[in-house]
Amino acid sequence: VTRLDVDLLREDGRAFPAQLICRGQGRGGVTSILVLDRSAEVGRESGRTEADARISRLFQSAPFGIATVDADGRIATSNAAFVRMFSVEGDKVPTAVAELLPDADEQVGRELAKALQRAVSGRTGAAPIEVSFGPRRELARRIYVSPLGTGSRGREGAILYVIDATEQKALELKFAQSHKMEAVGQ
Repeated sequence: VTRLDVDLLREDGRAFPAQLICRGQGRGGVTSILVLDRSAEVGRESGRTEADARISRLFQSAPFGIATVDADGRIATSNAAFVRMFSVEGDKVPTAVAELLPDADEQVGRELAKALQRAVSGRTGAAPIEVSFGPRRELARRIYVSPLGTGSRGREGAILYVIDATEQKALELKFAQSHKMEAVGQ
């Protein structure tokens, strides 16, 4: 059973806090989702609980992918955008950083592993990593890796921030092609 705090939209376009309780029935099975309207509870909750729910809704509704990763590269939590960005037609949802690069070249894998090690050790400033995948490698993602805070057992892992760079890559390619055509014409 998975619980997600999200903001949903009513028919009139107004957002309301909700909790989704999801239960799956195994491979290829049915997934049951219960939606609880938390609007009435928001005013009654303590400040801390309300803040936690608000942060959770912010995390889940962000337009870019966010995931927390442990020191071994296992994905601990991720938001809906992250799952959408890396779940390509029939592929399972990635559970480890290594699964984000199913058909990427080894160089990208090494760069991502190095950035993860760097973040787990508490260092920042790693350059974003470009990942291309899909049937024709037409999908592009830019991954930023940052250190996650320190817990009782030391560094807990890293945070991955992911943006979809597919449109930008397509524009860059189109620009480069038109530039070549212009050079050939001269």
